[in-house]
This record gives sequence, C-alpha cells and structure tokens, in this order.
Amino acid sequence: MLTKFASLVGINTLTALMSFFSTWLIVNTSGLELIGLFAYWNAFVAMISLIVYLLPPNFSIIYLQEKENNHFNQMLFSHYVYISLIFVFLALIGFYFSLLYFLVVFFALCAIWLNYIDIVSQANNRLHSYFGLKLFSASGIAIVLLLFEKLTIETLFLIYIASNFFTISMYFIVHRSFANRKIVSLSHYISYMKAHYQTFKGYYLDIIAKRFKDSGLILMIGALVAPSVLGIFSIFQKCASFVVGNIRILESLLLSKANFLQYKTLFGNIPLLLGMIGFAGIFSLSVMFLYSSNHQIPWVELLVYSLFVFPISRVIFIRSSLLMHYQTGVLNRYTIWFISVFVAVFMLTLNYDPLLAICLAYTLSETIGYFYLKKYQERFNA
Repeated sequence: MLTKFASLVGINTLTALMSFFSTWLIVNTSGLELIGLFAYWNAFVAMISLIVYLLPPNFSIIYLQEKENNHFNQMLFSHYVYISLIFVFLALIGFYFSLLYFLVVFFALCAIWLNYIDIVSQANNRLHSYFGLKLFSASGIAIVLLLFEKLTIETLFLIYIASNFFTISMYFIVHRSFANRKIVSLSHYISYMKAHYQTFKGYYLDIIAKRFKDSGLILMIGALVAPSVLGIFSIFQKCASFVVGNIRILESLLLSKANFLQYKTLFGNIPLLLGMIGFAGIFSLSVMFLYSSNHQIPWVELLVYSLFVFPISRVIFIRSSLLMHYQTGVLNRYTIWFISVFVAVFMLTLNYDPLLAICLAYTLSETIGYFYLKKYQERFNA
C-alpha cells in the first residue's frame, strides 16, 4: 500500500499545486473578495447537491465490493441519471433569473458526476486513473486563467464548468464499457429506493451533518463576515487542502477492505508524523501565498488554524475503522459535536476578531470531535 500511496500522493500533489496556482492567479488578478465569493457559492453548490446522497456514497463504495452480481452498478448509474434530470430542470429555471444561477446549478450538475466517478474509482481500487484525470483538469484551469487579466464570478464558473465537463467526458471515453451503465426504469428505481430505505437512512444524518460541517458553516460565515475575511480563510483552507488532501488519500485507500486489513498494524505512529508534516506544510504555504500576493499575514490566526491538522490526521484513520464496522451513528454524533462546538465558539468570539473566531472555532471543534471518536473507538475496539 505504501508504494501505491506514494504514487497517489505524487499525482495529488501535482493536482493540488495546479489548484493552488489557480487560486493565486485569481487573487492576484481579481482580489480576495472574488475568492471569498467563489467559496460561498461553492458551499451553496455543495448544499443543493445533497439530493444525490439519497444513495449514500460510503454505502455504495462498500456494497459495490461485496455484491459482484447484483446489478448494483446499474442502479448506481441510474440514480445519477435521474438526479441529473432534476438539475437540468433547475438549471433552466435558474437561467430565467440570471446567468449566475444557471452556471451555479450547472456547476453542481458536473460536481455530482465527479462524485459518481469518485465512488466507482474507490470501489474498484482504480484511483490512479481518476487522479490522473483530475490533474489534467486542474492543469487546464490554470492555463486558461493565465489568459485573463480580470475575472468575474460568472467567468470563473464557466472556466471550472468547462474543465469538469471535459474530465467527466474523458472518464467515460476511457472506460467505454456500458455493461454496468444500463438505466433501469424509473418505477424500478423508485421501488428499489423504497425497499432499501431502512438501510440507507442510517447514513443520511451523517451525510447531512458532514455536508453542513463542510459547506453549511461556510454559508453561515459568509453571511456574517466580509468577503475579504472569508477570502483569507479560503486561502488557509486551500493551503490545508493542498496538504491534507494527500492525507485523505489514505482514507480512500482504506475503504478497500483488503488494504484496511493488510495495513491496520501501521496505524500507530503514522498520524503523529502526518500531523507534524501537515502543520509545517499548511503554515509555510499560507505564509508564502499571502506574502507573494502582497497581503498582510495574520500570524496568530494562521497558527491557530494550522493546529487542526493534528486531530484530523487521527480522525481519518478512526473514520475508516468505524466505517468498516458500519458504525455510522458514531460518526453522526462526531459531526454534530463539531458543528455545535464550532457555532458556539464562533458566535462567542466573532465580535473580537472575525478571522480568529473562524480559525479558533475550526481547530477546537476538530480537537473535541477527535477525543469523542477516540473514546468510542477504544470502547468498540475498532
């Protein structure tokens, strides 16, 4: 697994570098406000895309591996087709009101198909091809952004939509087999979803809570702070994504049962090492980014935020362990703990320093959530 992880890290690092460079270009040509606005609309996209999780991703990844001849591939593909029809309808309605609404919904449509590709790639232990497509797409975005002296939010969405659409098209061209992509009838699809509702509903709270954690909180922050403040925090998050994204590859690899069982003994010392590397990476990258963009560096806020990588490095391993045992209820409560602590800390400290309030809330929430998971994992012996 270490060789596979190293090669995936290499590809993901190049992809993150391209994304990082794209963010730098946006900030230098159009300012922190545009990055903040783009982050806000991305969070909105994530929230309206929740409907696609009626068929839970984590369930789908594991179920695809366990049931080889039950035609679940066809059901999964059909699910995404039917959900896409809803988004096409919403995009047409959005176009009636404004071009931005149309682009936001179309961007969400692309995002759900990238989610489909991610699920199938993880289930089939085929992450290399998926990460390769992401690298090609991110490189294309960076090249196109070099051509613009000034960007609007509409132009930015158009660039990302074109890139995502190309990535999706390339995936289906490379993987030409349609044996598992036959669309079942709508009545059969609805009957299947109803029959398995009891199985799926245990995942829904985890999905909704996690999406609110990742995106709903950004919408809340965006409504209470200036776009420039959200823009700086988005820079922190982008730098963290560059670093933590490589750590999260482990979570994707460990959702393969073969990998999980084979390398479970390595879990002991790796999280601390990853945390130290992650902290140094997030802090130094954020400093370099803000310095090269001629923006003032908020040292205290950055230090506080960078500390979150220590608990998250451990949470990733615990999550994989609990998912293998279908312990979604524990993960639900972990996310609820995170959200509750975040909102409380953020609201209590908002009037003192908005950026520090965000960073402090984020790190404290992740730390308290980790201690909750750790306590349960020891009791469950997962």
